[in-house]
Amino acid sequence: MEPEVLLLVLWRRQLALVLQNLRYAFRRLLKSPGFALVAVLIMALGIGANTAIFSVVHSVLLEPLPFHDADRLVQLWHVPPQTSFPGMTRFSVSAANFLDWQKQNDVFEQMALYSGGGFDITGNGKPEAISASLVSDGFFSVLGVQPLHGRVFRPDEDRPGSNHEVILSYKLWQARYGSDPNVLGRSINLDGQPFTIIGVMGPKMTKPDFAQLWAPLALTSKEASIRGEHHFQAIARLKPGITLPVAQAEMNTISQRLEQAYPDDDKGWGATVNTMREETVGEVRPALLMMLGAVAFVLDDRRRLLVLRPSDLAIQNRETVGHASRERFQTPRLPSILSARRQIERGLAVEVIEVFADERGLFEADPIVTHEIGHAP
Repeated sequence: MEPEVLLLVLWRRQLALVLQNLRYAFRRLLKSPGFALVAVLIMALGIGANTAIFSVVHSVLLEPLPFHDADRLVQLWHVPPQTSFPGMTRFSVSAANFLDWQKQNDVFEQMALYSGGGFDITGNGKPEAISASLVSDGFFSVLGVQPLHGRVFRPDEDRPGSNHEVILSYKLWQARYGSDPNVLGRSINLDGQPFTIIGVMGPKMTKPDFAQLWAPLALTSKEASIRGEHHFQAIARLKPGITLPVAQAEMNTISQRLEQAYPDDDKGWGATVNTMREETVGEVRPALLMMLGAVAFVLDDRRRLLVLRPSDLAIQNRETVGHASRERFQTPRLPSILSARRQIERGLAVEVIEVFADERGLFEADPIVTHEIGHAP
């Protein structure tokens, strides 16, 4: 028999069994309306919980990142010497090393540096302490984002004395300015200094996630020359056709070169390259997938408890027509059959999740320890 014909025959037989079981289920529910109501309520709660968890999983793990060509975006970290920082696999970046990475690499199209900071807003409205991100020239260009209103920083604004412009986050724009599109050009007092609002980012721009506004980093020449202090984080965009392993190999070579050139500050320090998706979802991915699997398994077990009651099985054995169907529902073989079937179903579920997630690039490296932005070691 041809494989296609065999598959068609098997599919028809399986469909016949499914329809037969559905007819039986409806007859039993009609005979026990109270039980039917409880079953429907429990199944509805289980399906609702499963749907809610999957919605969170989809929005966090599966939905594309809100950046242009996000697969080429990476986060760069230092790897500290294990003799001084045992167990730590990534560390904040020093400004001088970043500038050397920028000059010596052939794998990144663009790179940018950023750090965390804070300001006190005074003047018009209620005084407020906010979190900010100080970003170098090209930060928004690396991410491939454009403001909802206004513009991004120009290169000449990323200089000491010329860095008095800010870009508002969508939430701060809504909360403090009531979504006023005429906010551009207004002055805002930060720590007693006047800054000009030149842009407003859209609601999906949350890099870094704590930022309520962005201001130019504007490193001084002294700050740019320091290698032994690590206060920054770095992002980059891979050149077309460059893979993550190639970029990592390049960074390893540069790190070795810097270690030889600056042994006092860079001895034992390396660099690592992570995808932006791993940076975004790496820490929450295992928990979300575990919650999704737990809800699915609980729902499956509740369904079995509701449907496969011993009394129902005895009635079903009498009502089921056909030798194959009778054999399928015989009580003595039921525990082993259900146990095997449950293992197969769960194994297939895990396979489907892993294959689908792997295509999305969700199962790469395990999450690693994060050094918080703006906190020096």
